[in-house]
Amino acid sequence: MRRSGRLLMATSASIAALLFLLALLDYTGRVTLGHVLVIAALIGLLTGIDWPARQAIFPALIQRSQMMSAVTLNSILWQGTRMAMPAVGGVIITIGGTATVFLIATAGFIGMCFVLAGLNIGHTTGPHGTSGAQLIEGIRFVLRTRLFAVLILLTWLLSFFGVSYLQLMPVYADLLGVAEQGYGALISASGVGSVTGTLLVGIFFGARRFARVMLAFVTLAAIGLCLFGVIVSFASALPAVFHVALVCIFFIHLFVSAYLVASMTVLQLNVPDTLRGRVMGIHGINFSLIQLGAILGGSIAAAFGAPAAMFTGAAIISLVVLAIALTPSMVRSLDGRT
Repeated sequence: MRRSGRLLMATSASIAALLFLLALLDYTGRVTLGHVLVIAALIGLLTGIDWPARQAIFPALIQRSQMMSAVTLNSILWQGTRMAMPAVGGVIITIGGTATVFLIATAGFIGMCFVLAGLNIGHTTGPHGTSGAQLIEGIRFVLRTRLFAVLILLTWLLSFFGVSYLQLMPVYADLLGVAEQGYGALISASGVGSVTGTLLVGIFFGARRFARVMLAFVTLAAIGLCLFGVIVSFASALPAVFHVALVCIFFIHLFVSAYLVASMTVLQLNVPDTLRGRVMGIHGINFSLIQLGAILGGSIAAAFGAPAAMFTGAAIISLVVLAIALTPSMVRSLDGRT
């Protein structure tokens, strides 16, 4: 665990240095598109290293009984900042320019370094072998453990075929006949739905057939995707279509967020400590596939129309959930009370 702490300090310090470099280039007027792309790519690389280490260290800071609350709080912070920070950033840019935003972000990562330095993290024996061997061991664990294989598969489906449609939202906003303000409202509806789902999922913890609850979340999200596709297809013929679309997006992200919080909690409570970083790192890769899913969705939209991309994603998710529900599985017998 101490090694994870040192790794987090290194990644935070490196990201802070890159953000400060970007702020300096911006302030001096020397920044180019190439600078932005390279720095963004490096930050993405560091974030990919940072994520598994964070997942490994969090359980050492809390009790098992606090896991659901911790995952929920983390999700609320992420979804809340996703909604609020663009508006805050706009105000900061208006007052102090874009370089000020990068400086504030730099200060945030420097502050993270000081927080990490002050944490008292217990020492545990780290994994043995090369990095490649450790990664293979993590993949083998996921593949042979039904609980992890199914929950990570469903997370991938929701990321790749589900919420990736957000990258195509300008197209859907155009089909709905709304301008920039309407587009902003659609994106905000997704954020409000995510926060709501994060807050409500705790009601279902403790259910005897908790696995069925999680499968229901995924199924309802797929149904919401399908309904949104229908609404977009007949936008010109349906009354109050924009408001109905907002409701659909709200519920899609409510159910997606509820599943993600529930599955993350279950995985964190069941993964062995020696494999936590690797397994949760594999799980975390799913969230990086949203943009890749948008490439597929964009290709389908270009060939068959934007609603077809929604229908395709909803159909694939529904078929996989049906296959899981019809086959014997540890996931189906998951008891929320334990």
